Amino acid sequence: MNLTRSIPFFISDSPKLYSTGRGDRTVDSEYTSQAAQAFKYDKGMKFISDNKVESYLDFWHFDKKVIAAAGTVWAGTPWEITAAEERLVSAGKFALSRTDSTSKGIDWLSLIVPSHANIIKEELAKMKAEGYVPVALRDTVSVDEAKRRYDASINWITQHNNAIIGNGPFYLDSYNPSAGVITIKAFRDNSYPFNVGYWNKYEHPKLATIENVAKDIPRTLSIGQPSNMVIHVNVDGKPSNNATVYYYLSNMDGKVVASGIAKPPLSSSNSSDRGTIGKFAIGLSSSDTQKLSPGPNSLKLFAVSFDAYKPDIITKRIIAVKSM
Repeated sequence: MNLTRSIPFFISDSPKLYSTGRGDRTVDSEYTSQAAQAFKYDKGMKFISDNKVESYLDFWHFDKKVIAAAGTVWAGTPWEITAAEERLVSAGKFALSRTDSTSKGIDWLSLIVPSHANIIKEELAKMKAEGYVPVALRDTVSVDEAKRRYDASINWITQHNNAIIGNGPFYLDSYNPSAGVITIKAFRDNSYPFNVGYWNKYEHPKLATIENVAKDIPRTLSIGQPSNMVIHVNVDGKPSNNATVYYYLSNMDGKVVASGIAKPPLSSSNSSDRGTIGKFAIGLSSSDTQKLSPGPNSLKLFAVSFDAYKPDIITKRIIAVKSM
């Protein structure tokens, strides 16, 4: 594994997602092609203040919180490390991807390999001596601030012998390639709002599963007639209301004619009847079923536990018939 960025150059003097021709070293054949697909969905950003940004993207997910997460703009790597990588790759000393490394016959740049990290450190020293600030940052980062950041990253590499500088609760303290030993340490910050052990509850993922699909979902629906069904859901193998069930009913042409969130017949706070636990009701009105096509239609269900991101997805074909 090569621990490095998975994004194309974006802070150079001429950032782009296309090649200007033979010899253009600001584009990576592997990373640029990947990022170009993702960038199609990015529509823009609006800076509200020094610490607030609005991100606009053309992206759909059944859980709106996931859409919000996909629009994040915060980098996980210091810009000065990215800039140093870019300068080294643009100079033809390294490749940013395995594909370019093979095609160009040069090393694949890695932040974890000590020899590569020290070359990055040398590049940072050059950038400091030049008073270098990437064009994209010159309106927001002063030369003095850039030099302080160069010093900080140089000191990190000197101390840890790697250039992996992140923003999470753990950091890569050291790596010994010959022995194959990596040492990771916890970063303790007194301002961090969660105590040690807080996240242990997620060590065992409590996944939601949809049960009894063959019995709960009818094989046929009458067009123009209301229909009710109850979906049984388990979380961590037991009936539970600690999940969200989304449903999408589509006609023969794949057009969604009805959608929503199924809810337990009783809220979890009032569920004194244990027999209702894990039962989610879907009510289709006559106007919903009126939009169905005679013949095969489909009902898609997504069940997501409150404690685990991975959804259980079920698609069931339903035959719609004309009312007699």
